[in-house]
Amino acid sequence: MLKKGFLFAILALCLYVTFSIAKGLIAQNGTQEIPRYFSVADSSVYAISFPSRLSLEKERIQSVSRNMDLVNSLFPSVPDNCTIYFSKKRGLVIFEARDEWTQSGLKELFRNGQYKIKFLGNRKIQFGAYHGHYSKHLLVLNDSEESLALGKYQFTIDRKATYSEIIFNDSISETTDYYRKGDALISYVNVSIKASSAKNILDEQLYSKFISAEFDAYQFYEKTYLETLDPEFKKNPLYQWINKGILLLKKGKESVILLDIKEGQTLLENINDTNGYENAEQNFQYLKEITLPPILDSTGKAGLYASDIEGFAILSKNKTLFDQFTTEVTLGNSLGMDKIKMQQLYGDLPKAVLHRSYNKAGDLLAVSCAGNEWVTTKYESEKNKKINNEEGFKSYLSMNPSEKVSSFYAYSGRGNTFLITESNKWIRYENGIRMWEKTFDRPVIKEPKLMEMSSEKNQDISILFDDEAIIIDKAGRILNRFPTSGAVHPIRFRLKNKIAFLIPNITRMNVTDNDGRNKSVYNFSSPILDMVLFKENNRKHVGVLCEKTFFIIDLEQKRTKRKIQLEDSYELLKFQEFSVIISKNKDHTFDIFGKRSAISKPEGFKYMNAFYNGSNIELLFARENELITINTTGQFIGQKTLGCSSIDKVSIYSSENKPIQIGVLDGIENKIVLLDSKNLTETAEKIRGEKNLQLTTYDHRGISITTFLGEILIQYTKF
Repeated sequence: MLKKGFLFAILALCLYVTFSIAKGLIAQNGTQEIPRYFSVADSSVYAISFPSRLSLEKERIQSVSRNMDLVNSLFPSVPDNCTIYFSKKRGLVIFEARDEWTQSGLKELFRNGQYKIKFLGNRKIQFGAYHGHYSKHLLVLNDSEESLALGKYQFTIDRKATYSEIIFNDSISETTDYYRKGDALISYVNVSIKASSAKNILDEQLYSKFISAEFDAYQFYEKTYLETLDPEFKKNPLYQWINKGILLLKKGKESVILLDIKEGQTLLENINDTNGYENAEQNFQYLKEITLPPILDSTGKAGLYASDIEGFAILSKNKTLFDQFTTEVTLGNSLGMDKIKMQQLYGDLPKAVLHRSYNKAGDLLAVSCAGNEWVTTKYESEKNKKINNEEGFKSYLSMNPSEKVSSFYAYSGRGNTFLITESNKWIRYENGIRMWEKTFDRPVIKEPKLMEMSSEKNQDISILFDDEAIIIDKAGRILNRFPTSGAVHPIRFRLKNKIAFLIPNITRMNVTDNDGRNKSVYNFSSPILDMVLFKENNRKHVGVLCEKTFFIIDLEQKRTKRKIQLEDSYELLKFQEFSVIISKNKDHTFDIFGKRSAISKPEGFKYMNAFYNGSNIELLFARENELITINTTGQFIGQKTLGCSSIDKVSIYSSENKPIQIGVLDGIENKIVLLDSKNLTETAEKIRGEKNLQLTTYDHRGISITTFLGEILIQYTKF
């Protein structure tokens, strides 16, 4: 009995397996038959395996309206494990069910339809404009009464996908499977390939610690893969020096290229050796004959700025973007520090790739090699789009004149500077963009100065030669030129409602009109060192500091009002009517009325700068990383030990409506520390800077901090 029972169980199991296999084969045969109903006339076909989990409106599914209406209306009554196929261009819909179709099953399917199903006999039906037939697992609906010609296509889909799209091209089809993951849509395309030496590259590991996050688009190509896409690339002179691949970064309409160069080599040395060029002293070269592969640059135009940094070559057609990128690298503002963008770029795609593409719209694509297939993965996220659209204001601008800067003046606003190079080239930048340049045959002898009576719209500056002063506007036009000597800038002011100038010339000061005609002349017994304009008793006065005397002159009455005799060398601290002169060793001051005040400072402290706090002038002294303030009456105000190694330069920003800001340049650590004037509290910002420092206003809301980074002038913005 046990043996008989056992045999019966075995027989039953075999029958079940046989039935299951047969059922599977039937279903499989049905699946194999489906592609034959479609052709190039359909353009593409959509396949949906889980209609209850999908919203047509949310997905990128486009079909003729009758198909969309039909499928949408039947979604609620489609049985489980039923896959719907429908054409993009024709009224053709196929339902592939797990179980065989019956009249009762069809009635249930169409119960919520717009029309009543009609059974025409011989397993044929009519539903509105659709004519159909059902056979075993397939229900085929067609809006034409003509019989469907069976095509020659074959395709397969992943039934676990949210939906699939099959695109027909001539004699082949390409299937893309889409998977919905939260707000993201992920898709995969597999393409069979012939033997290829292309190898997947960990581009995150290669680039993320080197490049900044300041880009709108990212495109990486493995070297051999790019050669496959563009066979002409192998003929490009850059090809032989590339190690693993090429990275294209776009900012707006411009782009920068990064090449990882073979170990022990540099791009510029290779190019110079190959072409017999001399190695340039600059930190970059302009390669006027080099082009980029068409896939990276459709213009085909030659000419690239190029530089070598840390085993990579940086190239760009746009000098401004080239400077910005090299500045980012120098600052150490790497992509690896931006966790959000790192996740966007690398988190949802394969790590090792032949190609990776990213854009600011939130679209991602990767191509990876898997055996004899190239697998294309796409990732589209509404969250990424929102994040990227909300990206903020860039905190700095860089300006690289391509040669050493000897002096500069920072206008108010953002990226607005006037540079003078060591070759006597004058360069004007506006919003970080080079607007004009001029070259002069004689050197400038002092830092440029903003002229009095300048507004944000009309900012004129004074430039001093050894025998002449020139006043220029923002456009570089010469407004005035005055013969002068002594390295003291002219002063522009209004005298009796007309524009006038104070022109210092060694031991003489001329008062002129706007055309340079003399109105009055003042002679002194020693050279003029500096001047300051102020009001006293509501009349215009000028304080003239000479080597032995400080003169106070009433310009309206044209007379010397008083003299302060001096026995030491002095420096003029200019704060209009609150101005003082301070002795060479900084142990006492005189105000414009001749009042002397002693200053007692600790041993070893060096004078750095001064500011007016609304009631008195405060003097800043430094020793190593200590900063103290003493007012000009000799009163000790405060002391602060700063989070830096040294205090090499101090710049002051003051405004009527904002607290006074103090900028401290640390020449050892090459950084800038910002303080407020009330209690010398350090701000949280840590800013890179070298050599020099200037603080100016930005849009009445913040300040601009202009400094050097190597030979590049950089300007930060702080609100």
